[in-house]
Amino acid sequence: MSVSNFIDESVDQIIGLMVYDKGFVNSGIKDDLLKQSFKELPADQLGILLSECVRRLAGHPYLFEDVVVFVNWVRDDDGLGIKF
Repeated sequence: MSVSNFIDESVDQIIGLMVYDKGFVNSGIKDDLLKQSFKELPADQLGILLSECVRRLAGHPYLFEDVVVFVNWVRDDDGLGIKF
């Protein structure tokens, strides 16, 4: 798998985890082991993935509010629990 494919797939998974946790259970991903694997990534790798998530959520078909929800989810203990 190329780095680009890994990033794209990981971003899809992270956004899917957030979507599920925010109550959209039909279109999200519930996978606590996957969520934990992202929490355990080195900070530089996780930072790249989170930046890509924000970039994707800042474009169509998403709204600015989706970026705010995502950042709050990243910080929330029920989300990734990442403290900046």
